[in-house]
Amino acid sequence: MDQCDTMLLGRVTDEMFRGYWPSVTNNDEQPFADKFNGLSKIVFSRTLDHAPWGSWPDARIVGRSPTEEVGDLKRQSGRHILVSGSISVVQTLTRANLVDELRLVLCPVLLGVGRRLIDDAPKP
Repeated sequence: MDQCDTMLLGRVTDEMFRGYWPSVTNNDEQPFADKFNGLSKIVFSRTLDHAPWGSWPDARIVGRSPTEEVGDLKRQSGRHILVSGSISVVQTLTRANLVDELRLVLCPVLLGVGRRLIDDAPKP
């Protein structure tokens, strides 16, 4: 988190996250929440008009392809770009060979069905 300055989110993940993280103010999660909330946020959506994030600055909504946006972001100066959740954004960026590094956070939950993160990822 300390190496990131931008977070990419899909619309569904954005709606879940902004319903929780901006309201974390005084528990064990607060140090993480402050870093998470303080990142510049980009939400990929063709339906949202605005994406408020509590008392933090609103996310910037982008209606174009994540590959175009990330291609432009990678040509600019800045720190690392984080994608949290947002499996469709990760899959799109992976297929376009725009992911430099995957750091997976594993939770002790096993699901028998659901969307796979890495099905057709290109070979390194």
